Amino acid sequence: MKSSSIPTLLIELLSKSVKSFSTYSEIIASLIRVMSLLCKATFNKIVGVEPLLIKGFLKALPQILSSIVSKSTKEVDLIVLNIVKALGIFYNLAALVPNKMSSLYKNILDISYL
Repeated sequence: MKSSSIPTLLIELLSKSVKSFSTYSEIIASLIRVMSLLCKATFNKIVGVEPLLIKGFLKALPQILSSIVSKSTKEVDLIVLNIVKALGIFYNLAALVPNKMSSLYKNILDISYL
């Protein structure tokens, strides 16, 4: 573990939970929700959205989407709902400082699942 900051720990926990999707699907949904709420709480107009959380979330997003693509359960619906909410929060916050957050839009467009 390189750093013990909350964003780093959340990202690490999310990436490890995705590997065992069937066991930790509710935890994954909760982690996505916590990450989006943490971005909301730590937002400021100088930096924008916390870059560490955005990078970690977008890095894990293709893995999450590929693991839920063929499943249809209540947990999967909860994960998809939290992904949509998180992306909505990221977009809303990024719209407040579009010059600083142009990399967010570029990174989301680079993900082939969206």
